[in-house]
Amino acid sequence: MKGLQKKRKGFTLIELVVVIVIIAILAAVALLSFGNFTTTAKNSRIKQEHAQLIAAGNMWRAAQDDPTVAPAAKDFEEIEGFIDSNRELTPKTHSIVGNTLTSLLINDDPLLYDFSEVGPVEPGD
Repeated sequence: MKGLQKKRKGFTLIELVVVIVIIAILAAVALLSFGNFTTTAKNSRIKQEHAQLIAAGNMWRAAQDDPTVAPAAKDFEEIEGFIDSNRELTPKTHSIVGNTLTSLLINDDPLLYDFSEVGPVEPGD
């Protein structure tokens, strides 16, 4: 009987397959969670930039001779100048059409802001 028994020197194929399957399941769960976090982070950045562009548009308006004038698409580059020059905006997510600033979130729900609806800026505000 001693001759029929072999010494076990490693893992069986079944054991290796089970370990690989468990690692694959854990990796899939981690990737799904990570993907959701990146989308949320990008949306948060776009919302922050949207708020900065609104503030920059209002500062642009205050700097004009006639503060009742609403910025339009042609003024977009000048409005961006009111934002810290070291900061880059997320590409292709913001645009001004007419007097409306549109920021497009990753899930395609737009944030809108109509500069023409803002009342005149009072000096000193």
